[in-house]
Amino acid sequence: MVQMTLFLGEKQEAKVNKLKELWHKNKHDTVLQIIDEHKED
Repeated sequence: MVQMTLFLGEKQEAKVNKLKELWHKNKHDTVLQIIDEHKED
């Protein structure tokens, strides 16, 4: 039972880390997009 909880905890943490990575990537892409849009002016 404890083993299962640990396993689920690890999976959850991996999912959270993946989401954080995606969020950082999207944030970075958005910043680059905004910079590009301003360059075109």
